[in-house]
Amino acid sequence: MQVDLEGHKPSLTLNHIFSDNHNWDVYKFKYEEVLREVEIEEVNRMLTCGDKGFRVFTCPNCGEMKVIPFGCNSKVCTHCGKKFADKWAENIARKTFKVKHRHGVLTIPSELRSVFKEDRELLKIFMDSAIKAISDVMEWCKWRSNFPHLWQLNFPQFHIY
Repeated sequence: MQVDLEGHKPSLTLNHIFSDNHNWDVYKFKYEEVLREVEIEEVNRMLTCGDKGFRVFTCPNCGEMKVIPFGCNSKVCTHCGKKFADKWAENIARKTFKVKHRHGVLTIPSELRSVFKEDRELLKIFMDSAIKAISDVMEWCKWRSNFPHLWQLNFPQFHIY
């Protein structure tokens, strides 16, 4: 890995990994049959992040300039994806009450992932069923003194990998 003039190593990003040695082109060619269009679009957007121009802001007091490149807004981009996640979390935080809550993460066992990969519409059915089951359990627990905190699960999140 190269070092800049100040002795710092550049950070390794997904963009570097995909771009280096034409990794994305090789992968895309090898797996074009199984890649979904949305996956190809997201990666292609990430690879052009920062290439669409920029804005320069100058401090009126000290004259320091800051260059802000236009992002790609891809969810797989190291920079833009983090901004997207931060904005989502901030939006959720604004809508919540200042009370204790739990955060639940739902996962699909690796043995079943191929089923969901073949029929993506099953993901919505799975999520809707999980939310219904969690809601039923929370409702049941809410009225029982042995489970006072289980009903505070507010934000289930879904991970398919």
